[in-house]
Amino acid sequence: MDQAIKPDRFYDFRKIVEKANAPKDSLDQKEYYLAALGNSDGWRTLKEYIENLKTDIEDLNKSMMERGASFEDIGRNAVISQLARDLLRKIVQRVDDATEAITNQPKAGK
Repeated sequence: MDQAIKPDRFYDFRKIVEKANAPKDSLDQKEYYLAALGNSDGWRTLKEYIENLKTDIEDLNKSMMERGASFEDIGRNAVISQLARDLLRKIVQRVDDATEAITNQPKAGK
C-alpha cells in the first residue's frame, strides 16, 4: 500500500530554512538584549548598586587591617577582592559596550 508523504518528512528542510532566516550570529541578538538593558532605568540602578559593592569590597580589606589581621590574611583578601572588583567591572563594561555598539550602529538605508 502506498502512503502519502507525512509532513514530518520535511522537518530537516524546515530546520535548514529556519537556520538561514535566524540572526547571523546569536551574539548579535544578545547585544540587542544587553543594549535594551543598558538603556533602562533598572540598569542605572543596578550599575549604582554594583559600584557600591565595589566600594564595600575595598572597605573590607581596610577593616581587616584596622582589626590587626595577619599579613597573609590581608594579602589573600586583597587578591580575592581585586578579582571580585574586576568581575563586577566586566559586567558593567559588557552592558555598556553593547549599548554603545547598538547605539552607534549604522541605520539601514543611510
